[in-house]
Amino acid sequence: MVSNRTFAVCVCALLVISTLCRSEQSNDLDGKNISFKLYGKYLVVVQGSLGELGKRNFLVDTGTNPTIVDEKIAEQLQLAPVTGMPNTLPVISGGVKAQFAVLPALQFGPIHREGLRVAVEDLSLFRDKVGTRIDAVLGLDVLGQSSFRIDYSRRRIFFGPIGVTGSSVSFSSGPPFVTVPMMIENRAVNVLIDTGTAGLVLFQRRLGAWDRGLRQLGVATTSGLAGPVYLPVLQVTKSMMGSEDVGIRQIYLGDGYNCCSFDGLMGISADRMRMIGFDFEHKLFTWQLQGAAIPTMSESRPEGCLRASAPGLMPRSQASGALMSAFASGCAVPAASMRR
Repeated sequence: MVSNRTFAVCVCALLVISTLCRSEQSNDLDGKNISFKLYGKYLVVVQGSLGELGKRNFLVDTGTNPTIVDEKIAEQLQLAPVTGMPNTLPVISGGVKAQFAVLPALQFGPIHREGLRVAVEDLSLFRDKVGTRIDAVLGLDVLGQSSFRIDYSRRRIFFGPIGVTGSSVSFSSGPPFVTVPMMIENRAVNVLIDTGTAGLVLFQRRLGAWDRGLRQLGVATTSGLAGPVYLPVLQVTKSMMGSEDVGIRQIYLGDGYNCCSFDGLMGISADRMRMIGFDFEHKLFTWQLQGAAIPTMSESRPEGCLRASAPGLMPRSQASGALMSAFASGCAVPAASMRR
């Protein structure tokens, strides 16, 4: 559980190539249901208001805490920096300057917050890589106000009691982070559910030598705020969540930097999931798989070119906060040359 003074920024991956960035959307807002656009088959974008500014684009990212607003929005709303907060966010290969501020109001669908403490960052990189402006990244500090489910097939988010439809697994943590147990091969892990990435990232520093028996397929290259990052790609044969094999056959191995009380990030892709739900009343994470076993974007590509589904935004410090912003930037390099 993160204290009120803890502001961990765990923004998770924006790894899409331009040909995947066409958006899809459903009907207009209706009561406790809100429509969304889907980018790259996993990035969920809704519209709402920030202070007096309407029709703003929000990225729904359950791997983020606290919520982040773009620096241009902060300037328009004349948000004053909060003093006494860290002014640097550590990233994978360095640090970036950061500020915190108090947002007077935020609203989307039935969710309304006032006096929300947020991080302020330059989010212009979203437009370049995704193809649309992102004004804020919504974390579970906002989303956790109510149970909700994301229906990828209908392009809608439903708020309020959701019931159990499909498979489910209990979680002991709650907002601002939701982690669930998984079994990858013969290893029990606890992973953060992260709608901001499409892949499964495990942290090597928490796993020890467990990965040595796995076949390495290559290395995914990502480029972040502070420089390039390389993630080994490993092949697995089993990925159980609850009693169901969710069909993940490739994982990405991050360092982890001794950052967190969890072992990795479980990314969500519409190619694999039809629906996911966060039931905070009963502490259940629920999901429905697509009807057919569809490989993720990376799994459908040749092993030598892992361009689209490699996660690049990873938490580094659950206690002090970290903004990990990285994008897939090309084909994998030979595994042997990058082994850490």
